[in-house]
Amino acid sequence: MKEKKRIAIVSTYDELCGIASYTKALVDNLRNHRSEIIYEVFNLDQFLLKSKSKSARLAANKYIDKIAVTLSGYDHVNIQLEYGTFGVLDVDILRRLRKIVKSSRSLSVTFHTIFYDDDDKRKFKFNLTAKKSSIQRRFLNLLEKYEKKKKLTLIVHSFYDYRYFKERLGFGSVEHHPLAYLSPHEVSVINKSSSKNNFAQLKEIRNDAVIMGAFGFFSDYKGFEVAIKALRLLPSNYIFCIFGGLHPNSIIKRPPGLVDKYLSGIVDSLGAGQKVYELFDNLSLPESLSNLSSLFDRSPLDIHDRVLFMGSLSDSEFPIAMELCDICLFPYYEVGQSSSGPISIANELGVPIIASRTKAFMRFEKYHKGRVKFFDVGNHIQLAQIIRSIEKGNRTFYPKDYNVDSLCQLYEGVFVGA
Repeated sequence: MKEKKRIAIVSTYDELCGIASYTKALVDNLRNHRSEIIYEVFNLDQFLLKSKSKSARLAANKYIDKIAVTLSGYDHVNIQLEYGTFGVLDVDILRRLRKIVKSSRSLSVTFHTIFYDDDDKRKFKFNLTAKKSSIQRRFLNLLEKYEKKKKLTLIVHSFYDYRYFKERLGFGSVEHHPLAYLSPHEVSVINKSSSKNNFAQLKEIRNDAVIMGAFGFFSDYKGFEVAIKALRLLPSNYIFCIFGGLHPNSIIKRPPGLVDKYLSGIVDSLGAGQKVYELFDNLSLPESLSNLSSLFDRSPLDIHDRVLFMGSLSDSEFPIAMELCDICLFPYYEVGQSSSGPISIANELGVPIIASRTKAFMRFEKYHKGRVKFFDVGNHIQLAQIIRSIEKGNRTFYPKDYNVDSLCQLYEGVFVGA
């Protein structure tokens, strides 16, 4: 009987983060895809690895050393790479990555963040201690040395990133595939089980409501305020739901009364409790307001009941929330992201998608032609116009070409070919 291949995947796994969510979905799908491959996840303990004290850093190094010794017994090691999950200081991150790389008999690295550099690969020849060298440059230098001795494959999420590593930097084996999470069976289950009753805030909304959803932690690059500006230009039956909350790293001790700046700006922009009289400076009123009692009516700029804060979701709740949406919004600013988990899930569910014209979203759309309607970054007027053009209840089919099945085939080709 042929011995089963043993594959190790190094990643965050039980943490509230995008990499962990992706790894969970990937491993579950791989295990269901082929039973003759054994997968084991080595969870990166974020509490330990992100500690800054000297004693804690030493303990974290020993923790990685133990993992590295174990990894040497596996046929192949895959690193789901986000530099920050390996530590806080560059020197610690690189030391820990070096341990894992050197212990691996065969290696693949999935890049979730890429820092682009116009220099060609010849300029990667430098001392690892050089202060001006970026962490990515130093890590790629390590991979280049590994590649000369053992089998190495890089995995990225767009064809642009594929060309960057393959053509510009000259790595030999590079694969590309957009993020994928849900199988057709999972999509069917979600479709049947999704209900407004899953979310208390949605139980009382009007029957003709058009639900627009945005997803993830509050961060100023998400552009939630752009969606709110667009909401003001839409009829009153349009509802904007934010499925997300503050990132755990944003929950810090602050002086009394001081809250997260971005969240505070979002809340203040909704005009909650504002009265008509507050719209006029020095009460210079139009003659039409002859009844002074109307000055105390609710201001038309108060839209707080059309913006629903749904809170942070678990991995299982996330697609259920998306399925309830008539439109999924991604009004992000350009920050150099290479991929987005939420837009991939929305695509698999067939929900209409509107996204800002960032590089990551444009590269994603090349795999799924016609699935994304684009608006220029920050243009809330254009966003509102596109929103109104989408028919309620419109859905598309499950992606035919780039999906969970093709992603599993790619990873299995890398692993089994080890």
